[in-house]
Amino acid sequence: MRERLALVLFCGALGACARSPEPARAEDEVLANLRAQPCAGGTVADLELPEPYLRRVADRVLRASYVERFHVIIADGKPAEPAPALPEGSAPPIVQHVHTQTTTRVDRDPAPGEFVRKRLARDGLLRTTAALIRDLRERSKPTDLAALEACGLPVDWLTYFTPPDHDTRAIVDWIAAGATDADLARARFAFRPSANGFQLASESGEGVLASLRVQLTRGDDWDRPGDGGSVDLVRQLVEKLPGVPIVASLEASKLPLFLRTAGAWRWDADRRFDLLLEPWPLAQWAHDNAKTGRDAAGALVLLPRYASRGELVANFVPGETVAPEGLAALGQRVISSPLLFQGGNLYCCTNPKNGERLLLLGEAELHRNTSLGLTREQVLAAFRGEFGVDRCVVLPAVSFHIDVELSIRAVGSELVAFVNDQASAAKVIVACGLAALHARGLLPDAELQRIREHLTKKQLSEALALLAPVLAQGSHGPGKFSESLARAFQTDPADSGAGNLQRFLTAIDYLAGISGAGQPSGLDPGTAGYLRSFLRRERERYTLVHGLEELGMRIVPLPGWPEDEQGITPLNGIHERGRYLFPTYGGLYRPLDESCAEILARTLGPDVEIVRIGCAESQRRAGALRCSVSPSFEPAR
Repeated sequence: MRERLALVLFCGALGACARSPEPARAEDEVLANLRAQPCAGGTVADLELPEPYLRRVADRVLRASYVERFHVIIADGKPAEPAPALPEGSAPPIVQHVHTQTTTRVDRDPAPGEFVRKRLARDGLLRTTAALIRDLRERSKPTDLAALEACGLPVDWLTYFTPPDHDTRAIVDWIAAGATDADLARARFAFRPSANGFQLASESGEGVLASLRVQLTRGDDWDRPGDGGSVDLVRQLVEKLPGVPIVASLEASKLPLFLRTAGAWRWDADRRFDLLLEPWPLAQWAHDNAKTGRDAAGALVLLPRYASRGELVANFVPGETVAPEGLAALGQRVISSPLLFQGGNLYCCTNPKNGERLLLLGEAELHRNTSLGLTREQVLAAFRGEFGVDRCVVLPAVSFHIDVELSIRAVGSELVAFVNDQASAAKVIVACGLAALHARGLLPDAELQRIREHLTKKQLSEALALLAPVLAQGSHGPGKFSESLARAFQTDPADSGAGNLQRFLTAIDYLAGISGAGQPSGLDPGTAGYLRSFLRRERERYTLVHGLEELGMRIVPLPGWPEDEQGITPLNGIHERGRYLFPTYGGLYRPLDESCAEILARTLGPDVEIVRIGCAESQRRAGALRCSVSPSFEPAR
């Protein structure tokens, strides 16, 4: 009975009654729903995505849905401590340049019509082109490039194909002349980089920061200074990185409030801070819509085909598409790529032993571009050529983006891959939560000691049975917890008690899941699938780490907690020569930061400074530091 109570509270087996010996699997239901999800007038099924990838995404959906339903904090109406008032006055004189974006272009690609959508990922670009030309002719429609583009065909990719056998005709003319499927299979593909000689900046600590680009979501702090939101994160960059120029994009209507906020910051005398004013709202994830590097002429910013959100599909985002183009007003060189990519899923590193430049590629970026009608080999060839790397390595989508699962730095003559040790992080989170309950008088000394003893002996059910009544105080029903309980998890006004409680609950679920709690047949399918997803992800993480080892990297685990909006992500930082910008969470879970900092310092050595950037609120929005900043580097000398 005690074990049952614990599972009801933490794992959502909400009054589960007897079920058939083989209940429906929630994972399979979510997978079917994903395939049926609308996409460009059709469904995700039209994209022909591989099932292992879909199942990884389905597990993320399953976990997010469970947390949304069963880790609910119910407000009690007690007002929070008010944030300090903004100072009077306007911009500090150090804010030098304000530029207004005037472009009206908001799209690059027409949505594919049904004819193209149903064939492109399945049949490939050339066969789809041939079929579309035949269809247009049958309807007495034009078949020139403009007509093909109007049907949603990515005609720019056709320019990288040429007919076989030294045929000099344009590829579309050759196809229109009656090329068969066998002929199309012999066509040659040769990608031409958008910028000859461009090399993506290596992020394994070789270069020195030349500048930072950020995107501000608002004009003031989300709650107060120290909350780690978009504005607070930029404040810390201004104050902790003197001499590093910063370019910030901001929705124009938010400028007056931002200038008042920035008036309270500490500005170094030589600070260069440029504002690009935009007509649309912005998310803070500046790393996703631009990648920086160099060619023979100097620094260059490479933009994706268009800025996108989402994992299974590339949902077009107007504001983020246009924002980095404003860098041209500052004299920077900007060029667009035909490739779809989100920067958080690309990581370039350089092997110090042989100089090999590797591009680690989250698998979603591969699938985004095969959806344009390209083969896997063509996509990888395009990434190699476009980003000037020696090799591309595709990594499984253990998390939404790979930059919360790994952080790579050259240390001496080897590449070190920092990776998540989620089990260790879960134990720290649970220990911090228990200490908070004890400090608030909600967990007596004797009960705390017994729970700790059970956890040490891996007797999770016994520990949860003792803890369940404590967390049920003031409960509004299964899966609904009181705000007064959440306050026990808050250490200061900028610390989120609700966010901390949710992390505590998820850490307990995780420990239950990896111990096999998702297997009992008495659980409802949703809970069982949710718990099993943790164990599946640990197996996938092992595959990812083993792949990094096969690349010759030394693996160093860090106690990270990559749980999307429940996450604490120490790996999502920025390496430069002599410095690591380390994203911290702070507050109740400061011991997790300290544990990571100790491992980083020991591994990187005394010549690397660890600069802490608090970004708790950003982490509560499924991002952190690297997600928020697009850095440019000066090459090593």
